[in-house]
Amino acid sequence: MRPYFVLIALLVAAPVSAQERPRIDWPSYAVMVSGNVMDLWTTHRAFQRGAVEGNGFVSGRPMKTLIATKASFVFGLTVLMRHLERTGHPRAATIIGYIDGGVTWGVAAHNTRVMR
Repeated sequence: MRPYFVLIALLVAAPVSAQERPRIDWPSYAVMVSGNVMDLWTTHRAFQRGAVEGNGFVSGRPMKTLIATKASFVFGLTVLMRHLERTGHPRAATIIGYIDGGVTWGVAAHNTRVMR
């Protein structure tokens, strides 16, 4: 019998808690959350300096609404990323976190240029 058949049999027979679970890529979560927080902060600072929101979806709404909208969006992405990790797609979850974080960090950088 080949050694890998024995290994497969042992892994299948092992209790679920003993099997390796997908690792969470915490940096992708950190990039996503920090990018969204910086977007909110720079948007708030730009509003204080008289700037106007360029996003038609959220323009003209109070800051409380922007915070609630952003928090809902980040929560939804976090749930999606965790689901992808648990169903065997950790790479997709990581990519989603980095893409969203990169976009929102870019938006925050744009907001700082608008504030000048």
